[in-house]
Amino acid sequence: MVAKRPLCNVITLKMKPLWTPPRVPKGTIIESISDSMALLASDYGAKLPTFTEANTLLAFSDYSGEEAEAPYSVYSFLIISDKNLTEWDKSRAALRQRLLPDNRRVSYKKYRDALSKRFINEYLKVANSLDGYLITVSVSKQVETIFDGKLDFQQADLAPFAVWTTDTTEKTLRILHLISLFIAGFSRMHQNFVWITDNDKIAANPERLSVLVEALSRVSSSYLNHSLGHLRVGTTNVDDGTRLVEDLCSIPDLVAGAYSDQLKTMAAAAYASLSSHFWIHSPVLQQKTNAITWWASTSPKNLCKLYFKISSSEEDKQRVQFFHFYNK
Repeated sequence: MVAKRPLCNVITLKMKPLWTPPRVPKGTIIESISDSMALLASDYGAKLPTFTEANTLLAFSDYSGEEAEAPYSVYSFLIISDKNLTEWDKSRAALRQRLLPDNRRVSYKKYRDALSKRFINEYLKVANSLDGYLITVSVSKQVETIFDGKLDFQQADLAPFAVWTTDTTEKTLRILHLISLFIAGFSRMHQNFVWITDNDKIAANPERLSVLVEALSRVSSSYLNHSLGHLRVGTTNVDDGTRLVEDLCSIPDLVAGAYSDQLKTMAAAAYASLSSHFWIHSPVLQQKTNAITWWASTSPKNLCKLYFKISSSEEDKQRVQFFHFYNK
């Protein structure tokens, strides 16, 4: 099973150490994303974080756009090193103790009352010191599948998904192929990789989580050019009560929610001609959307924020746009 061919040019580059060329299906959306990462590494490598000294890479993901009126499905991944996590957690815990003594959860949906708003705004500044990448991929709902042909559940790789709904299977496979691309591109020989996903329908119970773990092992092996140490998968249920895991997952949750709202608002007729833009700020967006997308467009050296937007074209191909906020 391979992804459909996108409407883009293939770029072949000599890679820098921060991105290892994965084995990707040629002429696909996945290849286009990988090539964009290669181009970014080539042009801005000195400004970007690298994972060469990390023992373990940690990925946290969340998703948005499930509601019917949302024109895009949005998948967001925070991929960080374990290098400075302990020190960073001290800052996070101190901020929680000062601003959220009730230990509440934070999320885009809960960005409502004054206390949560204040904490989130301060927390995102603290998040800038994490070493890694925040990568958000949006896919137009006009794109039914990013894979060639219909899903054949007689294939051994897809058989475990036969009892899942088609939309959940498509969502799961998109996420698996994206996280596998990032595992293969960022990791080094014998590094460990831990992926924590939101407690979403793709991992709604132990049975589904078991299917997810097995599927990730198979999919990621098709992308990797090297051997990893441990490859582990969990959900936010592993949080030990300190909110550390949930807070790390809240970063992609906030960005996915804000970008989904931006795409929904700007899909209105008055802005249809500007649909190829990434909006840093607009008076027609909600206050929380503006606050988060403004932060999401900053480019500190520690945390690199990237956006991919996949839409359909008149030629029945798929167009991949890449947004970042670095300059030379």
